[in-house]
Amino acid sequence: MVIWSLQVAIRGTVSLTAYKTQLKKREASS
Repeated sequence: MVIWSLQVAIRGTVSLTAYKTQLKKREASS
């Protein structure tokens, strides 16, 4: 159960980082 919650936390962090990177790329291109 602990491992499962850990995977969810890691996945959330990765998606959040990718989202921020996408925003930066969008600002740079505009």
